[in-house]
Amino acid sequence: MVSIFCKQDGKFILLHRQDYKPQGDAWGIPAGKVNNGETPEEFILKELKEKTEILLDKKQLEYFKKVYVRYSEYDFAYYIFHANLPAKRCFTPEETFKISLIPDLGGYIGLFSRG
Repeated sequence: MVSIFCKQDGKFILLHRQDYKPQGDAWGIPAGKVNNGETPEEFILKELKEKTEILLDKKQLEYFKKVYVRYSEYDFAYYIFHANLPAKRCFTPEETFKISLIPDLGGYIGLFSRG
């Protein structure tokens, strides 16, 4: 899994998931599973463009952290990137307490906010 926190003026982009999708009617950051043959960087730049229409190049992308996630059914590495940019809709960490987030995102927001 790969994700990106896109920030502007201390706020970051959240995307609202459609009701019919898994974890629907919740907010999340641009993220997804890397396809075979892609690097995490290539994937997240493509995903960001597809989900937000924001174009970045690799120079604007900053690696933040890799977290290992364990669920009862599976384990995975979760790569987190960061970019500062003009954004469509950004939230402060405090504002995210008032909306429905996808599972575990609140913890990652706290992790990212603390650096």
